[in-house]
Amino acid sequence: MTSKRKSNGEPDYGLIMIVATLLALGLLTVYSASYARAARSELSPSHFFGRQFMAAAIGVVGLLIMARIDYRFWQRWAIPIMALTLLGLLVVLLVGQERHGAVSTFYKGSLQPSEAAK
Repeated sequence: MTSKRKSNGEPDYGLIMIVATLLALGLLTVYSASYARAARSELSPSHFFGRQFMAAAIGVVGLLIMARIDYRFWQRWAIPIMALTLLGLLVVLLVGQERHGAVSTFYKGSLQPSEAAK
């Protein structure tokens, strides 16, 4: 049984709750899994959690910004964005840095063109 919803700009609160729950569970898992390692490394027990929390916060801000952009913008810019992504994949082959046996990153692993390609 499917229900038809009218697209009136109203957020899908069920989806928001599911994503928020998964985000909270993910943060809890990082905290639980890294607590002992951080303590052994003489770091704050919440060091890895704090880093992951900051990344999640940046992601949520990005989500809120992207949700405000009309889908027709992406339709217009899809081909140029795809071309830039392919260019990034080619450039990483030429000047990328090796990490874990693969040449697939820029800036010491901080930028991975393959993530944009996905």
